[in-house]
Amino acid sequence: MSNYEQQRCTNAARLGNLEMLKKLRKIKPKIHIFGHIHHGYGMDSFGDTMSINASIVDDELNVLNKPIVVNF
Repeated sequence: MSNYEQQRCTNAARLGNLEMLKKLRKIKPKIHIFGHIHHGYGMDSFGDTMSINASIVDDELNVLNKPIVVNF
């Protein structure tokens, strides 16, 4: 199970969009980049897709993380 599927907010509600996950699994892009779920920063993969949450801020918009650079 990828990090994308496991993300939950502080009240344990699931985050992410399962319909988008289904589409990603069908389309199988090489890279999927997003950043709306601020505390899910980092990289993971599922199948041949590199999944990147590139958010550099927390929920209060404080900069916490370094930008992610991908050489493609």
